[in-house]
Amino acid sequence: QAYEFMWLEMMREANRESLKQTEKGRSILSILVEAPFFSASYRFDFDKIEEIKKKIVDPSISLVSFDLFDTLTKRKVYSPSDLFNLLEKKAIDLLAIHDIINFKQLRIEAEKKARAKSRFEEISIDEIYTELNLVLRLPQDKLDKLKSEEKSLEVEISQARNFSLDLLHLARYAGKKVVVISDMYLPSETLRLILRKHKIEIDFLYVSSEIKKCKSTGNLYKYVQKEVGVDFENWLHIGDNVHSDYE
Repeated sequence: QAYEFMWLEMMREANRESLKQTEKGRSILSILVEAPFFSASYRFDFDKIEEIKKKIVDPSISLVSFDLFDTLTKRKVYSPSDLFNLLEKKAIDLLAIHDIINFKQLRIEAEKKARAKSRFEEISIDEIYTELNLVLRLPQDKLDKLKSEEKSLEVEISQARNFSLDLLHLARYAGKKVVVISDMYLPSETLRLILRKHKIEIDFLYVSSEIKKCKSTGNLYKYVQKEVGVDFENWLHIGDNVHSDYE
């Protein structure tokens, strides 16, 4: 089976392009784009942008899928886990739990433990908070409020990546089926709020937390392939992660 993936990595790296064959026989076009997270305007090689656009409108491509986080959108923080610093402030105000020490680390450790205990490829935010409450020991209503605050923060601090959105709009204009595939513990409801905030219109949304399969294992791609009914050689994927979106 031939997979053809396009990798857009939004990192501080010089533009470079390579086309290679992996041990699985997948034809992979990789493109690295210099785009610091704090920059409002990105420096691009416009010749490479045109190559991406040509790939999208290629008649052989019928499905274009996008990763969400750090591809179509980004968080307005240096690191994704920095969201937990903001959450700690909200937790103190909302729950009056002033004795929390290093909430960020507690939240990170809770996710690690939830993953270690899970028999599935992906976990949900509910599983994370169940693990977190073994330490916090909060009443369920307060725990639910804190969890809700995290989901709300994800929407609040999300910011669109205009370059990637331009590619999505081109795919829709070209009549391609457009889907978002995300390896994420958040529920699809939260991701849909992020999409709605940035007026991102797609045909389908696939989230690992609900399907219990991940892009990183390849199983979520196989699931989507069966759901959509498209051959891999007619499928273009755009994402930022070297492991789950590229390899």
